[in-house]
Amino acid sequence: KNQRSIFHTESKPSPLAGMPVIYMMLAMLLHCRPSVAAEEFSGTAKCLLQRSVGKHAQLAEENAAQEATCTDTTTPVDLAFLVDSSGSIMWGGQDGFGDSKKYVKDVVSELQVGTAQTDTRVAVVQFSTEQSVEIDLNAGTSQDAIRTAVDRMSHLNGSTCTAQGIRKVRREIFKDAKAGAQKMLVFLTDGNHNCDYGRVDVQTDMARLEGTDILAVGVGSLITEDSLERMTGNADKVIKVDKYEDLVSIVRATSTKVCEKGEGHMATTTTTTTTTTTTTTTT
Repeated sequence: KNQRSIFHTESKPSPLAGMPVIYMMLAMLLHCRPSVAAEEFSGTAKCLLQRSVGKHAQLAEENAAQEATCTDTTTPVDLAFLVDSSGSIMWGGQDGFGDSKKYVKDVVSELQVGTAQTDTRVAVVQFSTEQSVEIDLNAGTSQDAIRTAVDRMSHLNGSTCTAQGIRKVRREIFKDAKAGAQKMLVFLTDGNHNCDYGRVDVQTDMARLEGTDILAVGVGSLITEDSLERMTGNADKVIKVDKYEDLVSIVRATSTKVCEKGEGHMATTTTTTTTTTTTTTTT
């Protein structure tokens, strides 16, 4: 019934007649001219899309201007990034490898990394068919050291051997965890475990029993929120994005969770960029 009134063109109804309420409200909110004629309907939809994208870009720009740093931590955090380096992260023309590296560096840049009693130490491990420790907790005590290690990473390719990756972190990274430190694992992947051996649930259960807090970040439709929640044991510790390039939008959310683990808070400062234009007139 509603569909017929939206696309009906013979009686020339009012532009607002028969329009779905949400569609009408969006059109008015984003200053798009609401239309109901079939030949005009796509134009309104296009306008809505363009304005929505514009709003999203504006919010992203405003967020980027808000620099943040984790401060006043009272509990040390030993943080490990376990990064999917399988073949699928480069499918469909996306640069999942490059976007993952940028995500790790951006998150770390907002943390209180160092060697003081309450500072955060950072390890980075890649996983696929093989696993590679890029930097361990003992070395990951400065922004420069972590950034250099991530920049030097090479794409492993291969399968998504999640269980082996988590076991690598448990056995080789967190064996060096500092006494009294909170252990946290940020797990980043675009797919489910697809190796012939190893069980993810066994490894994640053991990790949590050993005191490791897991934050799972899933990219795309091949990994479900349910499977990520089974890893973390808590829906609040799951973050999902559609594409690798969207990881930039969850940097602050990730760094905030790590900061809160150390009982600190995110202090933000606003940066302002001023552009000066000079016009020269020749006569």
